[in-house]
This record gives sequence, structure tokens and C-alpha cells, in this order.
Amino acid sequence: TAADSLGSASRSAIGTVAGAPGSTLAPIEQFIDGSTTNNGAFGFAQTAAITPDGSRLFIAGREGVGSGEYLQLSTGGAFGLFADPTGEDAYGCSGTDVSVTANTVAFKSERNNETVVAYIILN
Repeated sequence: TAADSLGSASRSAIGTVAGAPGSTLAPIEQFIDGSTTNNGAFGFAQTAAITPDGSRLFIAGREGVGSGEYLQLSTGGAFGLFADPTGEDAYGCSGTDVSVTANTVAFKSERNNETVVAYIILN
């Protein structure tokens, strides 16, 4: 439906089949900045990566890092953001093109208006 997209981002679902019992759909209109679509919405993204054991779903934007593209994580429920380690972005850590292995999350992020490669080591 129209509610399943926000600009070029699509709504995420976690489970065996979207809409089936036990699946979790991202909420509609739960905006990252609390009030507008300007900075995106929780559970809406353009790329996704799942850890090999299926325990974590990471979502992000795609290509160049822009407004509203944040690295988000769900472990089966609500999506959350990572804090921006530089403190430049009050909402969270920007992210696009996320990729995951069993122990590492790699993605593009932004620092001082430049795109950089960032990573997270998983425990």
C-alpha cells in the first residue's frame, strides 16, 4: 500500500512471511525526528542485511549518504538507531549500503560532509 513507502524507502517486515502470524511490521509514522518525514522513519530503508544466524536485521539508505539515511537495527521487534559517535547528528549514526558477516557490520557513513566507510564489531 502507499503506507509501505516513504520517498524511496520501503517498510521493513521481520518474520517468515510479511503479514503472517509472528511477523513484525515496522510501524507507520514513527518518525526519527519525532514529527516529520524529513529525517526518515523507524523501520523504513533502502538496503537491508541480516546476520547469518538471523538474530539481527540492519537497515540503511543506499548509495550517497543523505538526509534521513540512518543505520537502524532490529532484533525482532522495534527498530532503533545507533548514536552518532562524533556527535555531529543529534538523531543517530548516518548509514547507507549496509553489509553484514557473522562478526562485522560495514556501511557508509558521513563525517564532516564526506562519505567514509564505517564498521561495527559484533559480539
